[in-house]
Amino acid sequence: MKKIIVFIWAILIGFSSFAFFDKTIDEKLLRSFSEAFPNAQQVTWSELSETYIVYFLEDGVRTRITYGKNGDFVEAFRYYGEQQLPPSILFNLKKRFPGKKVFGVTEFSSNSFVDYYVKLVDSRYWTTIKMDAAGNWQWVEKYAKAPQD
Repeated sequence: MKKIIVFIWAILIGFSSFAFFDKTIDEKLLRSFSEAFPNAQQVTWSELSETYIVYFLEDGVRTRITYGKNGDFVEAFRYYGEQQLPPSILFNLKKRFPGKKVFGVTEFSSNSFVDYYVKLVDSRYWTTIKMDAAGNWQWVEKYAKAPQD
């Protein structure tokens, strides 16, 4: 009988400790998200002190979006390949960096701008450039590849 009482007591303490850990995402935000991204898969939400962050995959593009506690969009990061770049950005890349291949893209957007961090590769270098929607660009980093034997 003592074991049963201790067991029930342990279960009650366990349940009561979770009662204060209410991590619920605002229902209105969830509905807006599902309407905006109906094909989202592998959706994972995180709650921080001032924001909600959602990670998901949609049409082969990995995405992380940050929302304020009021449900407003704060920023987004998207990770993808050359084929998902807007045509104007891809055209400018091919024109300015002939002979380089696009290894990957990190797109950063907020309410006021979109920047594309593009990792380029050729036989000698790994290069990262930052481009905006107007086609302006700047070098971020450039690394020589290790020599091949």
